[in-house]
Amino acid sequence: MLFLYSLFPLLALGYHYDPKPAISPPFDFLGAVEKGLQDHMPQPPQFSITLWDGENADKIPYYCKDSAMGHATNISKIQVFKVAYADCEEPWVMCRHQDAKPDVNAIAVTFGRLPIGMREYVNNILVLKAAKTMGFYSWSQNGSIGVSDESWSLFALAKEISNQLDSRVSIPGVTPNQTGGLSNTGVWRDSFVKSDAMVSSYANSSMQENLALSGALALFNVVVPGGVGTIQPNWTQIVRQYGLFQTYYGNIITPGVKLNCTQRLENTPTAHRDNKDLEAPSPPLHEGLQAIPTGVYDGRMFSLLGDSVHRALPVEDGN
Repeated sequence: MLFLYSLFPLLALGYHYDPKPAISPPFDFLGAVEKGLQDHMPQPPQFSITLWDGENADKIPYYCKDSAMGHATNISKIQVFKVAYADCEEPWVMCRHQDAKPDVNAIAVTFGRLPIGMREYVNNILVLKAAKTMGFYSWSQNGSIGVSDESWSLFALAKEISNQLDSRVSIPGVTPNQTGGLSNTGVWRDSFVKSDAMVSSYANSSMQENLALSGALALFNVVVPGGVGTIQPNWTQIVRQYGLFQTYYGNIITPGVKLNCTQRLENTPTAHRDNKDLEAPSPPLHEGLQAIPTGVYDGRMFSLLGDSVHRALPVEDGN
């Protein structure tokens, strides 16, 4: 069921394309790609962490509750906290399973290392136990991102935020006026057609996933001296794809270009843990920040650890 969400955009567009072979040797996204990002991304700005306890203990972002329940996770095991970074007036509300491998500080540090231009397209973060995620390492929905604790990484975040940039960022003369959707355009398809390979075999599942994976490589290419060629001898086979992403979103993904958030996504509404339909008001945006409306894709976008779609469904076991 989850994998079908990633196929839907391709079916809905009504066009056919011939799949490309995956580049060889394949990328080790959570190995060499992640190491390059970890070694060269800047450290996060100053930040503070506030746990939602006491009178806030019963509250949880609706996205975190909905997604955790969808992954058969006990809501009482979800820890909620907010992280305020020095480069943005509005804090991010984040969630993690209490037994997830990254603790609250590790989550705050990793997310904070991404450029503010990327972070402002995220409203909530959720980290779940890998046993509950059916083999998916990350997923996104309307600006919120979920990640398996086994796959928590700069790469996973960069890939999912690339989906958000695709759906929300308008490119004058390329995407429809004031909307995103680069992956739906002839410009993006042309870069694909003229390439000799795909970023990975999974990238063949849809143009959206192809673009998102290319986005993570574009970030690598920006921050790592020597770029993608340092880990991929056949980089010229896919350079049209990650190079086009870098051309259109370079100012967003390059550290230091933007210094403060100006158009941050609003945190999702807050729900009470014991009543799915009862919502409390979400914190308002501070003056000077602009809420970004829902993007062109309202469905969920998922990423697989491998290429098999035969996944066991999670079961509610109290965890």
